[in-house]
Amino acid sequence: GTRQEFAVYPGPGNPGDTFAPMAHPITIRTIVALAVANCWWMHQGDVKTAYLNADLPKPLRKAVYGLGASSRLWWQTFTKKNKEFGMESMTADDCVFKLTCWKSVLVVAIIVNDILMTGNDEGLRQEYFEFMQQFFEVSDDGDLNFYLGVHYK
Repeated sequence: GTRQEFAVYPGPGNPGDTFAPMAHPITIRTIVALAVANCWWMHQGDVKTAYLNADLPKPLRKAVYGLGASSRLWWQTFTKKNKEFGMESMTADDCVFKLTCWKSVLVVAIIVNDILMTGNDEGLRQEYFEFMQQFFEVSDDGDLNFYLGVHYK
């Protein structure tokens, strides 16, 4: 029940709190506009069973989908892995990450388990996917085509 969940996991993400790792719609539009203006590629990806990849305290490992904290724990795990890759979260939207390395740029946005990526270096994009696939089952769904109900051309 709710009391048991609260007793097991006090703090942010308690039952009653609602959280989903979602880049804001205006941020997504801004990322797409940035990519178009700079002639960057745009890719999409998907993390399979994202919540099951969260770093969970041992008592919670069996009740992942029933927990109010599942999405927050998944987002914290995803954020940690992005930072290990060298990315930094954006101050305006903490579900968007950026890496600049010399003249290379990589921008990643997450909406629950859907990934939107853009940048100017295909090698860096591939390196990012390979890094993430060490920890999660991530599919590289190719060029941005249909993302969150919006068709892109």
